[in-house]
Amino acid sequence: MKKSGSVLVLGLALALPLAQAIAQPAGKVAGGAKGKGKAPAAAAAPAKPKLGVALTAAQLEAFRADLASRELDKATAAADALGKASGTASSAAVVGILLDQLALGTSPKLSMAILDALSFHKSAAALEALAHYARNRNDELRVKALYAIAATPDKAAVPLLMRALHDGAGSVRAVAANALAQRKELGAAETLMALLKRGDDSAASALGKLATPDLAAKLGDLIGDVRDDLLSTALGGLLMRDDLKDEVKLEVVRALGKIPGEMSLAALAEYIAEPAGKVKPPSRAEAEKILGERQ
Repeated sequence: MKKSGSVLVLGLALALPLAQAIAQPAGKVAGGAKGKGKAPAAAAAPAKPKLGVALTAAQLEAFRADLASRELDKATAAADALGKASGTASSAAVVGILLDQLALGTSPKLSMAILDALSFHKSAAALEALAHYARNRNDELRVKALYAIAATPDKAAVPLLMRALHDGAGSVRAVAANALAQRKELGAAETLMALLKRGDDSAASALGKLATPDLAAKLGDLIGDVRDDLLSTALGGLLMRDDLKDEVKLEVVRALGKIPGEMSLAALAEYIAEPAGKVKPPSRAEAEKILGERQ
């Protein structure tokens, strides 16, 4: 009996330290040395980018993963965020990530978010992919692609915009027409004139921004052949420009005076509402006279 008691005491003595070691909280060792043996902290999620701030390599990879997520909200949020990295040192890398995801195939909603992001980067490297989406069956995707193409200053964007003037959707033609007018692409004038004669709304304001003096005279000759509201919009746009001589504007005012309806009067009224210089030009005096007579 004494021997058995001794064995029992010895067993308890050996088991106690083992039990204490097992019961130690994670991150501490049996010796209890403070600060040693702690579990590593979880890696922090990459910070969301701020507008115009370059992204780190870790952030780029995190956004690449989010962009490929099956959670559509997460993927579109990543695309929106990547658009904010435009104009930074990481812009080229971001464009690569966005184009890679487009190449893999995405839902229309994510594709539109990616096209929006690409429009901020204005990268010529994206034009090939944007040209593909500019031929998509979805009207909204074509519009988004055209906005991104229009934002790209590279001359290679011009043929893509010219082709879009023949698109079946007026919303697409309007984006292309406005972009070509902003670029002062005179090569688009003939197509825009043809669209105007067909009653296309997208051509009117574009011609007002783009037309040369010779083209302004041709517009004046279309009275009665083109819808009054469209012709008034085009001619009114000419009056608001600073690059045309007053003798050209005088002929435009006289043409507007011959167009019936409220739109022509509104164009003249908008013109004379602009601040005038010390000397009133003949075109403004004529506009005031016509308004007085017709009102």
